[in-house]
Amino acid sequence: MALGVGLIFVNIYLERHARRGAVKSLLVLSNLAIAEFHNAFLNLCWARFGRDEWGKIQEEYINAGGKPTSLRQDVRDFLYETTKSNEELKAKLGKLLDTLTELARMVGWDLDARLLQACLDARIASGRLKDVKHDDSEDSKNSATEHLLDIDYHSGVARHLLMTIAGVSDDN
Repeated sequence: MALGVGLIFVNIYLERHARRGAVKSLLVLSNLAIAEFHNAFLNLCWARFGRDEWGKIQEEYINAGGKPTSLRQDVRDFLYETTKSNEELKAKLGKLLDTLTELARMVGWDLDARLLQACLDARIASGRLKDVKHDDSEDSKNSATEHLLDIDYHSGVARHLLMTIAGVSDDN
């Protein structure tokens, strides 16, 4: 009986160890695209608003439940113009979307449903951003703002969850 219980614990340990190794590999594959998009987006926002001010803007958006109308008009105008005309960020967003699609396929429901949800939420926001009509209307500006911020937020959650599951600390 004791041997059987011991074997169960050994199998659980080995499964967790193997899973952690696989997640570390997933992290390596996905981290670059997530970080490149996030860092490019962050650099644009810091250049326009400054680091501290951008932190306050993000906090305001999150505290308002993701409502873009909670942000100042100049913030929404900037984010709208960024989604409309920044080709570098668009390219990084394409890579991010490919990475999140692949990550969601690999993760499935088996690893962590929260990780799958974060990937899917970022992909949904990306799809909605692509559907925004860039006609300079307030609705377009609000939609672009919401979806861009949601992509950055949810992809960051996915990265954080991958790191947590893999047992890797975030040095940033």
